[in-house]
Amino acid sequence: MSRFQPRSRPMQMLRSSVGQSTLMLLTSGAASAAAWGLGHLSIPLAAGAAAVGAGLAYLVGRGRRATALDSADLRHKTVVVTGANTGIGLETCKALISVGAHVIMVCRTAQRGVLAKETVVAAARLGGSAELVVMDLADLASVQAAVETISDLGVSISILINNAGIMMCPWGTTVQGHETQWGVNHLGHMWFTLGLLDNISQAGGRIVNVASSAHGFDSTPLPITSAADYDRVRAYGRSKIANILFTRLLNAKLVSANSAARAYSLHPGAVNSELLRHNTVLAAVTAPLRAIVFQNTWQGAQTSLYCALDDDAEPGEYHAECRPAPTTAAALDMDAAAALWAYSLTAAESSRFPMPDPDAIEL
Repeated sequence: MSRFQPRSRPMQMLRSSVGQSTLMLLTSGAASAAAWGLGHLSIPLAAGAAAVGAGLAYLVGRGRRATALDSADLRHKTVVVTGANTGIGLETCKALISVGAHVIMVCRTAQRGVLAKETVVAAARLGGSAELVVMDLADLASVQAAVETISDLGVSISILINNAGIMMCPWGTTVQGHETQWGVNHLGHMWFTLGLLDNISQAGGRIVNVASSAHGFDSTPLPITSAADYDRVRAYGRSKIANILFTRLLNAKLVSANSAARAYSLHPGAVNSELLRHNTVLAAVTAPLRAIVFQNTWQGAQTSLYCALDDDAEPGEYHAECRPAPTTAAALDMDAAAALWAYSLTAAESSRFPMPDPDAIEL
């Protein structure tokens, strides 16, 4: 029996005639045109591109849900979710606590985290519970402190979902001087993951990295290093291809070390969330359309839940709409993944916050 629930016969017919791979690539291309257009084309043309991208995203991203949640029992299991106070992170926490998980909600500020925790706890079933840890991914000192806080709890981590992210913000740098989107979306999460890796590995847990079809915006996972060269669209794409390549190499290292832990990456779909807060023009142009055709946050959380819970999720691979999905060729390049890994370790060390050495961790 299928573990998924298709939406409708028309949708199935469309998928049969066009093909999932084609739809995914069309979505990525149209979304790229939409985002790129606002920086380089007229507003009317950009709005048209956004409409095409949003419509295709609706076709590709809303069709399935994580049915593994229906039978999941996470009592006595601990789950860590970053970006837990809003959007798909909040919905992910609500879903996991509803099947008994102890959810560690990692949020950038305590104020927003406390309010979100109340919402999550209200969804608790089967003895599920939640607690809050504050972490600013733009500051490796904060990331290190969060790792220490969670480690001191003495819990065994069954699932880590690296969900937090920023999108297409103006040029800026993290506290340690790295381009902000790359520093938050990739480097901070890599440090956080490696800091908890021993714990997750000993539990045979899952590491879920929320990437995006926007990884097609560029072909390198390395950051833009100067304001003069900065393009917010390309920078976002670089951080997302970094998520996918980090996942691939991390999973390969786990397998090589005979660890039972596994890593997964995913595209959540086009979600009507706060990610566009840094691009007010794009948010304004697409607002009416997003309200109609974009996924809501519950729908956007489904592939995260699928990767966290479903036996059919493929370790090391990229997923969309609750199943494995195609990527660009650049997101398959293991030489680029190795270069990213080395660059990231050096970037952290040069910032005086060397990452835990995964080769020295008892996996």
